[in-house]
Formats: sequence, structure tokens, C-alpha cells
Amino acid sequence: MYLQVLHGGDPKRKPKEEIIKISKVKYVEDLSVGCKAGETLGRCLIVSAIDQPALYSEIIFQMEDGDVYRVLSESGAILKEYKK
Repeated sequence: MYLQVLHGGDPKRKPKEEIIKISKVKYVEDLSVGCKAGETLGRCLIVSAIDQPALYSEIIFQMEDGDVYRVLSESGAILKEYKK
């Protein structure tokens, strides 16, 4: 599987695309790991990346307005799409 990340929405940010080979993805509504009490990161995707050094195998994407996250099959078919 692959995760296609399309950053956009904010005119100050240059639109950018990333494609990461992954083994699994998890959507979290209010991620609070590593935050002060009562704070959250908001909507996040936690992905297990393949072909990355062990230090970077778990990646957290904090969803921002205008960003699109697509889980793709090996053939490129869209399996799931996440938007904020």
C-alpha cells in the first residue's frame, strides 16, 4: 500500500505531493500523545512506513485544512481518502 499526501489549501504553502510506502494507517480524531494535559493535536493519521530507518517507521501527519490523504493499492487504486 501507499499513502499519497497532497498538501494544499493555504496559498502561503507551496502545493506539494508525497508518496510513502506503508503497511498500515490509523485515523485518530484527537491525538494527545506528547501534549500537555487537556491539549490535543486534533485529527491525525498515524502510518507505519516501509523502507524507512527504524527511527522513522511510525509517522504522524497532523491534518491541516486543504490537505488530502489517499491510501492507494499497489496498482494505484484509491482504497481510502481522508480530508480535513
